[in-house]
Amino acid sequence: MSLNNLLVSNVKRKLHRRDSSESSSGSPVEKRLKEFLSDTPSDAIDDEFEGDEVFQALEMSETLAKKMEEISRKLNKLEVIEEKMRKLDSIEQKMENFSSKLGEMENSVRALRRELNSSKVAQAELDKTVKDLKESVDFGHGRIDQVELKAFKHDSALKEAKEALEKKYLYLEAYSRRENLKFAGIPESEGESQEDTRRTLVEFLSNQLGFHHPEEIEFQRIHRIGKKGDRPRMIIARFLRYADRERVMKNAFKLKETDFKIFEDLPKELLSLRKKWILYSYKKPTVRKKLKTIGSVSGKAQLQGSDYILGNVYAPNKIKEQCNFFVELQQKLDDFITIQDQRIIIGGDFNVIMDQNLDCAGGLPKEKESVKFLNDICLNYDLIDIWKL
Repeated sequence: MSLNNLLVSNVKRKLHRRDSSESSSGSPVEKRLKEFLSDTPSDAIDDEFEGDEVFQALEMSETLAKKMEEISRKLNKLEVIEEKMRKLDSIEQKMENFSSKLGEMENSVRALRRELNSSKVAQAELDKTVKDLKESVDFGHGRIDQVELKAFKHDSALKEAKEALEKKYLYLEAYSRRENLKFAGIPESEGESQEDTRRTLVEFLSNQLGFHHPEEIEFQRIHRIGKKGDRPRMIIARFLRYADRERVMKNAFKLKETDFKIFEDLPKELLSLRKKWILYSYKKPTVRKKLKTIGSVSGKAQLQGSDYILGNVYAPNKIKEQCNFFVELQQKLDDFITIQDQRIIIGGDFNVIMDQNLDCAGGLPKEKESVKFLNDICLNYDLIDIWKL
């Protein structure tokens, strides 16, 4: 076989392999070469081509096919790239929309920040106004407390002065009546005159009290008091000498089993005080009666031969009411103390802190103005807090 025939046969085999692997593909050169080889006999090919020319054409066709394949792959890649570019364009459009919405949100946030800043400024101004108002109110309360305290002290002074005048007046009135005595249960005759009343009283002194010469007792005035009724009116007699009055009063015990009574001529206010405060019980070492006042219970007793004043108090919480309470408590103690050696025991809830270091733990305790009044009571009556003994 000649070299040309060998080359041609090789070309045919290659073209045949290409046809089997790529039936629908191939370059135009390959197609023309294929058509040429199929239509032209081998001898004609030998005459037509020289071995070198056919080999060169074949190599060129293969190189061209590779380049065409490379171009095709690149074109495919370009299509993929174009598709991705379209997707990127869509994404870019979405990003632009998002960026636009984000810009709107940023504008809204900036507007909200401006409003928040203005609100903070307004809140700061409002807080300052509230603080100023609170300081003004606190200052006003302080001034009011001072005014109330001054008013309370003034009222206390006026009350003390009034009570002192009332006591003085009561003392003078009682002193002016010290020579008087009242006689109850003595029969009264129809149309009785003052002279008849005098004779009736003298007979009473002789018959009931055992005076031997009652006519020697001198009276400034004798008369009956009260309105006439079914029972005889009371006789009031003013003795000329206080000694005679005392003699009659000392013999009043002789009337114990009778219907006759002898009383001291005391003012109504003093009688009321006596009924309210006299709570002595010397037969038993207990308090037989109790005195109930606003916020306190007090009484007198004799224990083991010693006189005691017992008090149970519950003080209010407000300072002004506490001050009034302690002033009233001191007045009550003044009325109770009748002899020098009486002892005082007071218990209960005073609602005050006497010593901030000893009587409390924690917190911010403040000394109340009412403590001064309680300290005055302790100093005046030599009272001691047993908790500190």
